[in-house]
Amino acid sequence: MREGEEQMIKKNIVQSKVTRKLNTLMCSVLPKSYKYAGKVVKLTNSVDFPPFEMANRDFQFGPIAYLLAYGGDLSVPRMLQAFQLGIIPFFKPDEPYLWWTAEERCVLNLGNLHIERSMRKLLKKSEFALTSDQAFPEVVEKCRSMHNGYQWLNQDRIRAIHRLHEAGYVHSVEVWKEDTLVGGLFGIQRGYYFYAESMFTLEANASKYCFLAVALRLYELGFEFFDEGIWPTKHIESTGAVMIPRDEFLTRVHTAMNDSDVVLDWSGLFADWSPSDAVRKYLEKQNYMKEEQ
Repeated sequence: MREGEEQMIKKNIVQSKVTRKLNTLMCSVLPKSYKYAGKVVKLTNSVDFPPFEMANRDFQFGPIAYLLAYGGDLSVPRMLQAFQLGIIPFFKPDEPYLWWTAEERCVLNLGNLHIERSMRKLLKKSEFALTSDQAFPEVVEKCRSMHNGYQWLNQDRIRAIHRLHEAGYVHSVEVWKEDTLVGGLFGIQRGYYFYAESMFTLEANASKYCFLAVALRLYELGFEFFDEGIWPTKHIESTGAVMIPRDEFLTRVHTAMNDSDVVLDWSGLFADWSPSDAVRKYLEKQNYMKEEQ
C-alpha cells in the first residue's frame, strides 16, 4: 500500500471516530429524533407513508426490517394505513415513533395449517375453554408483562391498541382453565385480514392451543391467511408459516382488508364451537384434497 493511501485510511478512521463521538454527544443533549433527521422521512399530520423505496437500510432491525419513517402519531387511521401497507410501529420508550418495513413477510396460509399430533390430542380434549373479547385489558397486560424485555408494548403502544379495540379493529382471545386465565392472544382484524400481534401463556401449550383454535375458527369463516409479521417465532414456523415477497403480501392484504367484515360479533366467536369437531373436519378436508391431487 502506498504511503498516501495509508495516510488517507488513517485520516478516515480518525474522522469516523470523531463523527461517532459527536453524534453520541448531540443525541445526549438533543431530542432522540436528532439521529433520524435528514436520514429518514419525518411523518406529518397526514396519515400517508413514504414509498418502500425510501426506507433507510442503514437503520436495520433484525435480518430484514428497514426504517421507513419516524414521528407522526398512533391514531386509528394511521395504524390501519400502516398495517395495510405492511408497516409495523416498533420503538422503545425513549425513542420517537419508528415505522419499519421489509422486503418479505411471514404468512400462514390457513389451508396448509400444520397441527402437530400432540396439539391434535390437546384440541380434542376439554381441558381448556375459549372466549373472545371477554378479558381484553388482561390479555394485553399479560402479553406486556411476559414480553417486557422486548419493550415494544410500552404505554404509548398499549394506548393505541386500546383505541383500535374500542374502534372494533383489535380483539382478544382468552384461554381459561376452570376460572383462571392461562393463555391468550390479541390481534388486528379487518375484513378477512388478521394479524396476531402478541400471545402469552401461563400454562404449557395454552398459547399454542389459542393460536390453532383461532386459525381453525377463522378458516371456517373464509379467512385464507394470517399475517405473522416480520419476526416469526419457532412456534409460528412450526404451524406451516412461510415468507413471501412484499409485493405479493401487499396484494393479498389489500384484497382481504377491503372485503366486508365477516366476523360481526367477536364476543361470540367461540360460542357453541367445538375444537374437537373443528380439528376432525379440517383434517378430513386436508386428506380429501391430497387424494384429489
